[in-house]
This record gives sequence, structure tokens and C-alpha cells, in this order.
Amino acid sequence: MKAGHVSTSDVEDDHSLCKNPTKADVITTAIRHIEHLEGEVRGTQAFVKTLQDQIEGLQKLVRCDDCAMMKFLQGKQLVVVPPT
Repeated sequence: MKAGHVSTSDVEDDHSLCKNPTKADVITTAIRHIEHLEGEVRGTQAFVKTLQDQIEGLQKLVRCDDCAMMKFLQGKQLVVVPPT
């Protein structure tokens, strides 16, 4: 490099030594993070749906007084054995 003169290659070399991320790096990282979060949201939504289905099934079971399962459960007695 000549004194007082900066070439394009000098600027590119200085840029490659820079520790700050480029805009492209920031955008790429943000996109990956967003995609990861969207995946977590889909998984959470599926889990919530499963729980809602379980609640609905249990509510139907509890409301059904003449169901065979309720009669079966009512016929069973739980025996609690105290710890020794």
C-alpha cells in the first residue's frame, strides 16, 4: 500500500479482519432462529392439541354415569397401604 493511497484489496483485507458480523450473517442467523422458533411453536401446538383431546376424553368419561367404564371403576375399591 502506498502512503495516502488505499486500494480495494486493502479495504477487503481490512473487512475480513473485522470481528463484527456482516448484515448477511445477522440476517441468516435471524432466519435460522425464526425457523427454529416456528418449529417449537408447531410442536407446542401439537402437544396442546393432544392435551385438549385427553381432557375432552376424560370429561366425557366423567359425565357418562351409565358408561361401562364408570361402572367398572366404581366397582373397584382402592386399598391404601400405609408406609412402614
